[in-house]
Amino acid sequence: MKKSLLISISLCAFLFSSCAALFNNTTNKDDKKTSWLLGAAAGVPMGDASDFYSFTYSGSFGYEIKLGDSPFYAGAETGYTRFTGKDTDMGFETDGIGFIPVKAKIGYNISESIGLEGGVGYGISADGGEGGSLWNVGLNWYPVSGLRLSAGYNSFDVDFDSFGIGISRSF
Repeated sequence: MKKSLLISISLCAFLFSSCAALFNNTTNKDDKKTSWLLGAAAGVPMGDASDFYSFTYSGSFGYEIKLGDSPFYAGAETGYTRFTGKDTDMGFETDGIGFIPVKAKIGYNISESIGLEGGVGYGISADGGEGGSLWNVGLNWYPVSGLRLSAGYNSFDVDFDSFGIGISRSF
């Protein structure tokens, strides 16, 4: 029941954001209220996951809506996250595991170049294993218009936590 509810909420948020894109997109580049994002990230597993996995990488696709004239924005995101396996200290090698995260997010731009972001959702196992709820928090830096560099902590409730850095481009 809990898993179904999280999946439903995440999918509804993503569908809402996608539909809003069709009806809310502006054409004036200086007054842009919506944007699509394409990104990539890399990181290191944390906690128990670091015993069995050596590296994480991900790709993402999302949509954001600026909330009025405020510095807040909301959005939805999906993609693919992979934890690569490693030779463990216990004498065996682990296979990697992948997840397809579907999440809703909200952000706050402290200034034109710095922002904070958080998200919640569900991670669907891409390898037929157990999925689980997820959350993330991060710090964003916008060195130039349309480019975002980020650092953040990601947690899947099935003991897959990581710290990573990423880059994304809005269009």
